[in-house]
Amino acid sequence: MFRFLGDSIMNMIQAFVWPVYIVQWRPPVGAIALGIAFVLFPAYVKPHITKWLFPDGEPEESEGEPGGAKQK
Repeated sequence: MFRFLGDSIMNMIQAFVWPVYIVQWRPPVGAIALGIAFVLFPAYVKPHITKWLFPDGEPEESEGEPGGAKQK
């Protein structure tokens, strides 16, 4: 149980710190590559991933009750 908790915390830390590894890889080039990736990802990659995950379009956000039922 404690090993799982420790692994979970380490994964969370690595998920937040990974941009630092990219910048430290090669200081000026890493920062430029990270900036370009943050700009290009939403424009070119995200639409393809969204289309693949949600073939019928973006799922609608439910309003009203937590179960997703809409109020009339």
